[in-house]
Amino acid sequence: MTTPSLSGHLILVIEDHDDTREALALLLASLGARVLQAADGRAGLAQLARERPGVIFCDIMMPVMDGFEFARRVRRNPAYHTTLLIAVTAHDSPDFLRKTWLAGFDGHMVKPVTGDDLASIARRLAGPTVAQ
Repeated sequence: MTTPSLSGHLILVIEDHDDTREALALLLASLGARVLQAADGRAGLAQLARERPGVIFCDIMMPVMDGFEFARRVRRNPAYHTTLLIAVTAHDSPDFLRKTWLAGFDGHMVKPVTGDDLASIARRLAGPTVAQ
């Protein structure tokens, strides 16, 4: 099955580990997305306010502001109601997954994220462009 293009989609990657953030950004860019990056939740909120990405991949365990708090703040703002939030974490227990849903995430990916993982997101986004 061919992976749909992410061309036209603006995606924000929030991750405190530089190598992990860069790798995910490169994978997304290879699918045609325009990718923004931030190293923590606070910087992610600033990027979100400036650029309005339609999709955000967010690590959970980060300094300054963790992914749970980031998601709660995003979901409190009606302007970001349709923003797709994907948790990206090394934790895959049912309890952790439940916490990501309760914080407001729409999906949950376990590190390391693969091309197949991103292909599933690309297929989900194959409809109208979400970049604003």
